Amino acid sequence: MKIKRHKQFIKDFKKVQITDEQFEKFINYINCLRNNSPLPEGSKDHALNGEYSDCKEFHLGGESLVIYLIILKKEESR
Repeated sequence: MKIKRHKQFIKDFKKVQITDEQFEKFINYINCLRNNSPLPEGSKDHALNGEYSDCKEFHLGGESLVIYLIILKKEESR
C-alpha cells in the first residue's frame, strides 16, 4: 500500500504539538494500515458521516486525531 499525504495534512502536521507517545501511536497505526491490519481498539478507529462519509478517523489521545481515506486501485497487468 502506498501512502500519500494531503497538502492539508502536511500543513496541519507542522503546526500540531503531539507527545512522543502520540507520535509513536501515529507511526504504529500507519503501519497497521499499510499492512492491512486492524487498528488497536484504543485507536477508536471509525467511519465518518456527512461530508466525510468516505473517510475514517483514528485518535492519538487528547484532542489529536487523524482523518484518512483508503483508495483501492486495480493494478494493471502487463
